[in-house]
Amino acid sequence: MGRYTVIANVSEEMVHVLQKELVPDLISDESSVGLCSPEEPEDMELGIFLYDIQENDEVRRLGMIDDGPTRQQYPPAFLSLYYMLTAYSQSDRKFRMAQEQRILGRVVRKFHDHPYLEVEDEQYPLQLMKLSTEDKLKLWNFNGKPYKPSLFYKAAPIILDSARYREVSRVQSTDFGVSRL
Repeated sequence: MGRYTVIANVSEEMVHVLQKELVPDLISDESSVGLCSPEEPEDMELGIFLYDIQENDEVRRLGMIDDGPTRQQYPPAFLSLYYMLTAYSQSDRKFRMAQEQRILGRVVRKFHDHPYLEVEDEQYPLQLMKLSTEDKLKLWNFNGKPYKPSLFYKAAPIILDSARYREVSRVQSTDFGVSRL
């Protein structure tokens, strides 16, 4: 199940999967694929930006979870993680856009063929989001930087376990009596 580190673990697994997919064919160095804000991509060639975390509306567990004979854990939170993936090619200016499109195309193919991330023995589905151009431009509001074509993915449901428990007592014995009326 998901410890409090699950959000970072999902993000880091996305980086790891894309490093294996893109290096060395399209990107020369693994350190050029990583988590960063589009405002400060530094020397990234593929930036992965977690831009939103929301409670997942599709999955909800209402009951307590048994954790031994005298203890129950409160239900986990189910989250949706929203990512923006942007290519920043270091190629010569006349080849840059085509190289960025190749990188994005390879990412789409990878997540189309394998639409999940595996973290701590859990598989978390990935979905390419269908956002309008207007919505993308709203998300890309970084001090006047020109918009770069980006991919938008949702990872969900992400399970984040509760740290709350309660002690319970179980029925130890029962006594049934039968009487005639």
